[in-house]
Amino acid sequence: MCDKLCILYVYCFFRGGGVSRCFAVWILLLISVFAYAETPLLWNQPASRQHCPTGDDAVWVHYPEGNACMRYFSAGNLQAAPLAVVILKGDRVSQIKRPPATIPGNTAADQRRQARAILRQTGLPTIILARPGTYGSSGNHYHRRQAEEFQAIDAALNAIKARYGIQRFILSGHSGGATAASALWTSTARCSLPVPGEYSSGRSACKTVTLWHRHWIPPGCRIRGIPLTTSAGSPPIPSD
Repeated sequence: MCDKLCILYVYCFFRGGGVSRCFAVWILLLISVFAYAETPLLWNQPASRQHCPTGDDAVWVHYPEGNACMRYFSAGNLQAAPLAVVILKGDRVSQIKRPPATIPGNTAADQRRQARAILRQTGLPTIILARPGTYGSSGNHYHRRQAEEFQAIDAALNAIKARYGIQRFILSGHSGGATAASALWTSTARCSLPVPGEYSSGRSACKTVTLWHRHWIPPGCRIRGIPLTTSAGSPPIPSD
């Protein structure tokens, strides 16, 4: 985001805006970005194309049951990444009726901090994908673990994959997030990498999914020669 603001500043300058004017505009934009990052994320909201953020942390998707604005929070370089970790958190039903400002970890900045912590553990680009109805994604979290949720997540992964040119995903889910990951794994558009001790499928597909149903990545695992540096007991899925 800061890189884009710098580009805007340079563009403003060369368009004749002047140093002082462009710098003032740049400061205002920077303040707005940080204010936006600290705004509590909304829960259980209807899908609205008009209110779906247009930045790098949301995708507007279509799927058989309807549309969705799906939020995601990333760390690391996703562009043309050969492999990226996708985190699907567990059920958060107890949080639905709480005021957004009182929900732990309920800002974009908080979620990105969690993604950076996972990046440090795994050494891989990381995406925390908010399940429908949670952490800013549209939808009804009371309808979790149903086909509509799985379709929305599937469409979001396709959109993110296309946006960055990501080759394969590692899908890591806990509780209801693991249920969603399992639904994607068993669909005809998925396959999983052969990881010792984990499930795998022989189907070939455009997107690759590996599931960890526990809270941590088994130590010493390698995915086609890529070592995962997470040690046993270090949870890649934040508990907020």
